[in-house]
Amino acid sequence: MKFPIFNIDNPETLKGFELDHALARRTSVGDIPTRAARAYGDRRALVDERGELTYRQLETQANRFAHAVVGLGVEAREAIAVLAPNCKEYMVAYFGITKMGAAATLVNMLGGQHHLVYALEQTRPKVAVIHADVLPILKTAADRISFIEHIIVIGADNDALSAGFPTAQLHDFERFIADAASFAPAGVEIEAPLEIAIADRQIAQCLFSSGSTSEPKGIMTSHLTVVISGLSSATMLNIQRRQHQPVTTIALPVFHTAALNMIVIPFLMMGGRVHLLAGFDPEEFGRTVQQSKSTHGLGLPLMLEAIHDYSVNTGDKMPHLQLLGYGMAPVPESLYRALTQRFPHADLIMASGMTEATPGTICQWPGYDPDKRFTWGTVTAHTDAAIFDPATNERLSAGEDGELVLRGPAVMEGYLKPINEVFSGGWLHSGDIGHLDPDNTFVFTDRLKDIVKSGGENVSSVVVEQVVLEHPEVVEAAVVGIPDEDWGERVTAVVVPERNVLEDPIRQAEVRESILQFAREHLNSSHRPREVWFVASLPRTGSGKIQKNRLRDS
Repeated sequence: MKFPIFNIDNPETLKGFELDHALARRTSVGDIPTRAARAYGDRRALVDERGELTYRQLETQANRFAHAVVGLGVEAREAIAVLAPNCKEYMVAYFGITKMGAAATLVNMLGGQHHLVYALEQTRPKVAVIHADVLPILKTAADRISFIEHIIVIGADNDALSAGFPTAQLHDFERFIADAASFAPAGVEIEAPLEIAIADRQIAQCLFSSGSTSEPKGIMTSHLTVVISGLSSATMLNIQRRQHQPVTTIALPVFHTAALNMIVIPFLMMGGRVHLLAGFDPEEFGRTVQQSKSTHGLGLPLMLEAIHDYSVNTGDKMPHLQLLGYGMAPVPESLYRALTQRFPHADLIMASGMTEATPGTICQWPGYDPDKRFTWGTVTAHTDAAIFDPATNERLSAGEDGELVLRGPAVMEGYLKPINEVFSGGWLHSGDIGHLDPDNTFVFTDRLKDIVKSGGENVSSVVVEQVVLEHPEVVEAAVVGIPDEDWGERVTAVVVPERNVLEDPIRQAEVRESILQFAREHLNSSHRPREVWFVASLPRTGSGKIQKNRLRDS
């Protein structure tokens, strides 16, 4: 016999036994706070600059939000947009959206008005949750987003609300939650979860890329993926259910997949406490890690550097730190040494991933071989990986450089605007170039689009950056290829130098030559930079990635 397949094609239409069956085996992101509230009750879950929420409060408010937006006319599988910096209201809205079966459309906040409006136009939500600071930006484009009927405003004062919006009704977020019963359908239990069926592969969230090379791509991720990824990340980062609560401080924006799916979701699954910062300020970040007694310091390398510097300045070695995790960019050797020396009691690991394959997909682990500290690590519990030749699409052997490809339940459902080429040969193609060593550790070389082709050689911009960053007067660096008649592309280092260098043309010339000489001593001829440009800052996406396309264009 062949066993039946129990897919749910149209969850909204189920009744009787079929609905009961679907509810009993539901995989829903919205059930995360429900279960957490039963387990952790009045334990603190979210803290921001304006207050905190316990697990019970988070669950209650998310349920009230869910019932209220149903009353506004939002149906399951429709979009509800969220445009806000990190705050506890963001997570209330996110869980409320997923509880009632809609898709949380989390818009990248750092792309400017064009990208904000573009994301809204692609998903056309009836309801949007928007921070008061964003309202003026959207008002000037109100005619293009007239499909939004209701805007629920976070952090609004009376002036902002009374000013209104040309094409939508405004609601204060706190009052919307408090008065949820007046919006919700009659007869519902306003603080209880909705009794609705949700398909495993129903879209829970649509995150937008930063648009570093084109228009932002809407990346659709299912309930099943978010739940499995959260559990996998909890094991990977050693976030455990325990009496002594795991704690983290997060300055990465929650509209970014690593912040949401790899940090916030697993911490809330495991009864942790998340301190949400609206932006990254090194002093504030280090102080919050110290005062909150964070057990996990997670973020970009520059965020771990902020923890280190605050520790040195205060003399507090932060014995509460158990794990330091970073991604998005390599850690310079000097910073790696400084962190391991300052915090010998904390594991230092690197994790990687992409929005299209809900991170983390490849990761080091506590106690990882220090000789492989600059590799990405090995696949996580819910991901498989291989290396393909990007030209022939053939699988390569250990040690051969090619494109990293991924498969498993972490993989997205697809893009809003389909790009079928990203799925080929039964794998998701990442655009990352590198190889697997005999232990199946992934050694990253570069992004496919960032490799510099100079004099017939493929030059890894990452390798060159690691050397340039070791120069004592270099704060940040990015390496790009600039068109060159003789070499094809010229290896060029774009450098943020120590502050006094930019103020003095003579010092600029001295430091430029010093960097070039340093590179000559540490790199072979094909890899060493031929030019050094100085800038005050490097352009970055909302997730902290350097926008090399802007550097090349400049």
